[in-house]
Amino acid sequence: MIYDFICDTCNKEYKIVQKIEDIHVYTCPLCNTLCRRLFTTNFKIKGWSPGNEIKQDNVDIAIDKALKDDSEVTPTMIEVAKEQLEQRAKRRGEKSEEVIAEVFGERKEPIKKEDLAKKAKKQREMIDRTEKL
Repeated sequence: MIYDFICDTCNKEYKIVQKIEDIHVYTCPLCNTLCRRLFTTNFKIKGWSPGNEIKQDNVDIAIDKALKDDSEVTPTMIEVAKEQLEQRAKRRGEKSEEVIAEVFGERKEPIKKEDLAKKAKKQREMIDRTEKL
């Protein structure tokens, strides 16, 4: 195997071929002092490579391109959910604004007990209808 040594006196580096069983000692031929063995790592850290920096640059370029893009924006999950709530409220005969406000926590006034009772009664009627089918 090849081992790296450095002389602390003259700062000269050496690459020396030695057996694994050998005692890893080397004397500097220039100043005749013991050299210190350098330990190197021959492994890569998982998840990092020089290519990751290039990938990040590509992501930044894609973000800049998307920000400058004037094409139509697709609806977000929240917008889709609001549309579905509006359709459901229409089918049930409820006010869509109230249903959306209740689901998304945008209600400005507290819910009255009478309204809760009406809603519960409506839900029971719907369950009874579905069970009869």
